[in-house]
Amino acid sequence: MKLYRVGLFIILGLIAAVFFSCEKDLNSEPEEAQLKLISPDRNTEWNAGSECLITWENSTGEPVMIDIYRADEFILNIGTFAHLMTEYLYTIPETLDPNGEYSLMLYNGSSRKIGTKLFACAYFSGRSV
Repeated sequence: MKLYRVGLFIILGLIAAVFFSCEKDLNSEPEEAQLKLISPDRNTEWNAGSECLITWENSTGEPVMIDIYRADEFILNIGTFAHLMTEYLYTIPETLDPNGEYSLMLYNGSSRKIGTKLFACAYFSGRSV
C-alpha cells in the first residue's frame, strides 16, 4: 500500500510539473521579433546603380539570408551573412526594372521553405539614376 501511494504522488507530481511548465502568462508582453529589418523602411527609394545600406537585428544566432522580391516573385539573392553581422552596403543592380516596386526578405534557418522563414520586408523603387 505504501508503494502505491509513493507511485501515485510521483505521477501526480509529474502531471503538475507538465501543467505548470506549459502554462503561459497571459499578461506577459509579446515576444520581440528575433529578426528585424531596420533599414530601408517602406518609404525608401533606391536608385539603380547606387549603394544602399541594409541594416537589421538578429538575435537568432543563425546566419541571415537576404533576397529581393517583386510582388511575390523571387528576383535575386543578395547574400548570406554571419549571425553577428547587422549591416551590408549593397549596390542596386542596373538590371532591375526602373518602374517596379521591390521588397527585401530577410530570413534564416537551414531551409528555404516558406514555413520556416522569419522575414521582414521593405519596399523600394527601382528608378534609375
